[in-house]
Amino acid sequence: MSEHDANANRLREARFRAGLEALADWLRALLGPHVGVAPVNNAKHAAALHAEYRASERASEGQDWALARATWPLADLDEAIDALHRVSSNLGPRGVWLIVPGREPQACPLAADVVLDNPLGFALLADQELALLDRDVPAGFSFKRYARESEEGGTDYEWELVVWGEPWLSATTRALRGIG
Repeated sequence: MSEHDANANRLREARFRAGLEALADWLRALLGPHVGVAPVNNAKHAAALHAEYRASERASEGQDWALARATWPLADLDEAIDALHRVSSNLGPRGVWLIVPGREPQACPLAADVVLDNPLGFALLADQELALLDRDVPAGFSFKRYARESEEGGTDYEWELVVWGEPWLSATTRALRGIG
């Protein structure tokens, strides 16, 4: 390994460690100091979980039967949060990986109901994106804010929910119909 490669690896590791500390601090703020959380402390493992999340998401794209998708304008954010709470109710406390995308991705094992109780708080971890990967089956959940150019030339924001894989797909379909 060249000196340049070694320096690049040390820099990546330092960025990962800084992100890990920030994630742990944020999780303590969201969940309280008495809730034990253990973010993944290995950069390669966290990157692999992020890659698995993105690969499972891509695998479902173009297969409408394999996806549940909904969007809400910013003005209807309360409706979106109500729908996510219904998803949580329909799913129960499933084990998930909270994925924090970024230059040096982070991951943390949590229960889905804990995360979906405060989806906006968790979305703030990753620049308005909540990404969850089921720990037991190939399924995932994305709730992300997008900026769109308005007809008047300004910027409108909307939140998009994309879910793939069972039991997430059934739970979300029921939630979007008001069940849960």
